[in-house]
Amino acid sequence: MSNYNKSRQKERKSIATLWFTFPAAGVIFKVMYRYILIALVLNLTGCSSLKIGENVVMISGKVADVCQLSLKTENDSELNSINVRDVSGSFSSDFVITADEGNYIVQIIFNNKLVLNRVVHYPQEVAKFRLGEVN
Repeated sequence: MSNYNKSRQKERKSIATLWFTFPAAGVIFKVMYRYILIALVLNLTGCSSLKIGENVVMISGKVADVCQLSLKTENDSELNSINVRDVSGSFSSDFVITADEGNYIVQIIFNNKLVLNRVVHYPQEVAKFRLGEVN
């Protein structure tokens, strides 16, 4: 047997000897194993109910003059400035929405008058975000 194999065998014996001469190590491992398993289960089940992520919708169409395009959910009582875009001519604007499905309201306002008000059920009616020509 080579010197390398002898030293490896001694190393294995010393690790095994250390493990068995320190009986608390086995108890500590069993306790830690339980905590690790509990933490893993809680982490997996706790995060599975969360909807993580965002989606982007593209709203496109054509308007004759400068208008305001807005997107909001049915539950929103007022518009945020982040959900409003100034558009003119042929346009394509992107909006970041949540990963949840729901009803979204697309509005086009020209000279403080509502020109278009469309309810889109996302994600089933994504094609309704293509507005076409708006007069």
